[in-house]
Amino acid sequence: MFSASHRLLPGRLSGYEEGPEALTEFLLLEVKKLQEQLRNARLCERRLSKRCRAEGKAHDHRYERLQLESLDFTSGPPADPGTRKPAGAP
Repeated sequence: MFSASHRLLPGRLSGYEEGPEALTEFLLLEVKKLQEQLRNARLCERRLSKRCRAEGKAHDHRYERLQLESLDFTSGPPADPGTRKPAGAP
């Protein structure tokens, strides 16, 4: 199948004997590397997703707080503590 003069992946199989067993060993190592990369990518995706949800909740809380603060300002000026009447009232 593979002759000594034929190299499927030059430079990538250094240190391996040539032949089907070497190719199988090489491919198994490549599969393991790709599986590790996929595992790391999924872990990163989960972390980013969790962070995004937390930031979304924080944004929602800030928005609600600002809405409540704007309601306080639109209800009129605060009452004068001495007369219990709104400031500026006769």
